[in-house]
Amino acid sequence: MECNSLPISDTYRFFKLFDTYKSLANKAKGVSSKKKVNDGCNSFPSDSIFTKVPSSDKICKEFIHIYNKLSNTFRDNKKTASLDDNDYSFMNYWINDALSGSSVDSSIYITKLYEKLKSVENEFFKVPLQVEKFNNMKFHDLENIKILIDLYNYKDEISNIIANFQSKGEYESGLYNTITYNEKYNEAIINCADCSSYFYNALELYKCIYNKEIIDHVNILLSNKLNNFDYLQDYKYVLKEHRKKQFRRILTIPILFPMFGLLFILFFSNMLTPFRQLLLGEIKKIRDTGIYEYGSKKLLSRSSDSENRNLNYGEYNIGYFSVRDALIY
Repeated sequence: MECNSLPISDTYRFFKLFDTYKSLANKAKGVSSKKKVNDGCNSFPSDSIFTKVPSSDKICKEFIHIYNKLSNTFRDNKKTASLDDNDYSFMNYWINDALSGSSVDSSIYITKLYEKLKSVENEFFKVPLQVEKFNNMKFHDLENIKILIDLYNYKDEISNIIANFQSKGEYESGLYNTITYNEKYNEAIINCADCSSYFYNALELYKCIYNKEIIDHVNILLSNKLNNFDYLQDYKYVLKEHRKKQFRRILTIPILFPMFGLLFILFFSNMLTPFRQLLLGEIKKIRDTGIYEYGSKKLLSRSSDSENRNLNYGEYNIGYFSVRDALIY
């Protein structure tokens, strides 16, 4: 299946051409603008919405640069410049990200910016800008896009690593980095706090691109040498395997903890047996010795107490044993 044929929402559509838009965004930073652009972006009224946005003049200049580059790109064999849905998807994300530090609605901001710049110089926008395609993105969508951007950057990193090792003829030692990057994909799915079907579809697109550009290439290099590397799996499979691991962990802890406790007792019980036997022997010896010595002294000192005691009452002479001693002995 062709990756670009996968279903994806407008919010994440620009990831179909992520490398192109990434390069464009980087080049827009600190761009030197023409005098007309500078004059237009520096002429905002002091009571306008633009004053509520930090560095609004910088955002204005960078946006015009991005717009000009995209609107002057000829694509799909068209003879006239145009903007497509991928372009609007990227511009919408870009302006939302640029305004994320303010409380200004992105769709309102871009509408005001378009009106203002057209009033200054009509030729700023040779291709009409469809402001209705811009919307105020939700916070979780911005966060999910950042997760995807990180994943695409990881893909570029591993691609560079593979190319570097391959040029040196040492690619086998570098290819195992793919295992780490595969885990980053799994973590993005597992740790996603506010995921939607739109985000999962965007992950499906990433999975498709990564498997084709990285895993397929790696497995060709490793042909007949090492085991093939695993392909990224869809989010359902990743979540299912994660739940299995959690379930096994939940079952393992209550079972293993008592077992380890029992083994601990048995192990140390065997280790302490000789010492315990020696200690009990000494205690018994001391006890027996003490009783013998104490008993001998007692018999000597109290022998008279155990003799018959006679009271002379004449004809009725009575003899008896000490009841106390009789009870003791």
